[in-house]
Amino acid sequence: MPPFLNAQGIAAGGKSLETLETELRKLRVQLKELEEKMEKANNEVTTWSEFKNPEGRPYFYNSKTTESTWDKPIVFSDVIDIQNQLEHINKTIHESEKEAKRLEAEQTLLSAATATTTTTNSSDKQQTVPAPAFISGFTVEKMDNNDVRRFGEALDRNLNDDKSKGKSRPSSTKPIPGTPWCIVWTNDQQVFFFNPTSRTSLWDRPEELKGRSDVDEMIRAAMPQQESTDSNRTIATKQKLDSISDDIEPDAKKIKSDSIPIINSLNNNENIDNEIKLIQNINERSINNNNNNINTKESPYDAESKAAKQRELIPYETRIKQFREMLAEKQVSAFATWEQELNKINCDSRYLLLTAKERKQEFDRYTHERADEERREKEAKIKLKKKKFHDLIKESNVSVKTTYNEFSSRHSKDERFRAVEKIRDREAWFHEYVQELKTQEKDGSNKHTIKEKLKKDYFSLLKELKVTQDSSWSDIKRSGEHDQRYKAIESSSRREDWFREYQTKHIDEITNSSNDATNEEDLERQREKEKQERIDASIKKRAEEVKEQLSGFQRELDKEREQLKKDKAIENFKALLTDMVRTADAEWKDTKKALRKDPRWNQDIDRDEKESLFEEHVNLLEKKRKMAFHSLLSEHCTLSSTWKEVKKNIKTDVRFEKIFSNDHKRDLEREFELYMKYKYDTAKKEFKELLKETKIITHKSLRMIRESEEQNHLRDIEKILQKDKRYLLLDVIPEERSRILMNYIEDLQEQGEPPPPTASLDRRKL
Repeated sequence: MPPFLNAQGIAAGGKSLETLETELRKLRVQLKELEEKMEKANNEVTTWSEFKNPEGRPYFYNSKTTESTWDKPIVFSDVIDIQNQLEHINKTIHESEKEAKRLEAEQTLLSAATATTTTTNSSDKQQTVPAPAFISGFTVEKMDNNDVRRFGEALDRNLNDDKSKGKSRPSSTKPIPGTPWCIVWTNDQQVFFFNPTSRTSLWDRPEELKGRSDVDEMIRAAMPQQESTDSNRTIATKQKLDSISDDIEPDAKKIKSDSIPIINSLNNNENIDNEIKLIQNINERSINNNNNNINTKESPYDAESKAAKQRELIPYETRIKQFREMLAEKQVSAFATWEQELNKINCDSRYLLLTAKERKQEFDRYTHERADEERREKEAKIKLKKKKFHDLIKESNVSVKTTYNEFSSRHSKDERFRAVEKIRDREAWFHEYVQELKTQEKDGSNKHTIKEKLKKDYFSLLKELKVTQDSSWSDIKRSGEHDQRYKAIESSSRREDWFREYQTKHIDEITNSSNDATNEEDLERQREKEKQERIDASIKKRAEEVKEQLSGFQRELDKEREQLKKDKAIENFKALLTDMVRTADAEWKDTKKALRKDPRWNQDIDRDEKESLFEEHVNLLEKKRKMAFHSLLSEHCTLSSTWKEVKKNIKTDVRFEKIFSNDHKRDLEREFELYMKYKYDTAKKEFKELLKETKIITHKSLRMIRESEEQNHLRDIEKILQKDKRYLLLDVIPEERSRILMNYIEDLQEQGEPPPPTASLDRRKL
């Protein structure tokens, strides 16, 4: 097969079928991952709910984590991003699958026309003719009118050259039923057999076709006449090429997905009919994508020329109006893009009334206006539903105590109730109406209270002005117009009405009790004065008590503050001693000079207390040193050890040099003797405790020992005691241990039989 007709040659101007399949596999993997992310994000979104506070501000609540936040959770924006990515990948997969199908069909078409003849013997060689140079590199998306004309002229010259050379080429084919083979007739009345599956061409009949009468009849039949001569084919080819549109919309994605690349080279023995059919398909597809209403015989270039002339005759406003009418008739979505709606509108003749730039601008303007209209229509529908829903609530005589469940159970079948699709909206509108009722009731009660207060204050003003039955409204008006109680009443008619009411209802009471009121006022003033004096005296007394308490509290606070200050100073001084005094041999007189240089020395501590703290610190160091020495001795000595023996063992120990300096090593023997005495006393004390714990030793033990010649009882006691460490510690002084044992046994005999447990209870009662 010629190299320019194989899969690699076909993909020279674009992606190969294998590359597209690889990309499709990757895209499907990405699609699966995004779908999993989308599922997780949707599950997380379902846990969030949006609510509004009484002020109308929205907030979000997570039912899973019981978390509330004012900010919108990020997961909502993540869902939108993932959705956009899914749409993009789905669109890319769709385009890639479409391109793969096109390449597959193209390979199938080209494979049938690759080889015309293949000799049966191995000596025959397949000849390949170089591809015509004029066709290399041309694709539909790269060709303009001039390219198409040049392509047609070059193809015409090539066909004429082939004709002049008189070479045979396939003119028609006919498949053989039941086999993959087909019969091919050439232009010089010759016949050969072609297998498109294995791409094999044979002049001789294949083995599987020998002896078949139907094949003989097909060969004997007259060769179908050619529909036209080679020159007619050339003319038809040029006409088809001239009809390719140069007005394809400048959308690169659309052009790329719908275009079919022209092969880079041709075989001289290739079937010309297949070339013409391929170009016809390209022509028909280009025409259908631009305008279905334009006659298929009319090229897009001519259609654009006619549209340009028509645009000169029709006013711009009329063309805009017709273009918008077309958008409305085609039901263009307000939220779609130009690329998504292009297939709907480019088939209409009104599409060419505007230039490409004007179409895009007018499309954007139309979608924006349509989006606003749809938004307003949606808001109007919601308002209408809300109004009808409120009317339903009013008709049902809802009060502030009515619950939503009661309301919904009574009116769930009402059309106005069911018109609101979302349960959340129904409940929100119901609670909004109930809240308005509560506000109205509250405002009504407040207004009544305010009105009563204004009236009471106004009557007190009239009382102060000494209104009588003969008082004139004009006089009272002039007298009280500067008073705040008068100004608080905005309506002048109400002032006069209340004035008349006061005259009719209270004038008799005022007249009859005027004298009593005067005396009553004097008494009231006197009582108020006495009451005020008592209040002042009580306040003064309380102020003195509080002042005294505060002074006591202040003294306590001062004491605590001083104590805290002193404690802190002591703590700092102890820290200073810990840092500066490391040995128990230090003297206060010598150490004091070094301590003065530290800032922690100048604290609120007197001299004697500092010296006392120093002595405590030195004693603590001495105690630690003795404890370390005792710990060292406990590892190297027993109760029978001497100082000379122990000294040899501990002299090589590193801890011994760290614990004592040379000045104190002479006191070690005395310290050793004190330690051994303490250890000896402790061992005897613990042994006595062991004897008390041994139950076999009783007040009868001494008698039993004396009566037994072999002293078996004593041996039994010693066997039991040998199991305890406190007995074994005294192995170095067995005589002393035996003496302590016998003394304990003798003491028990002297004490005699122990009293019963109840005896102690009887003594307590006495």
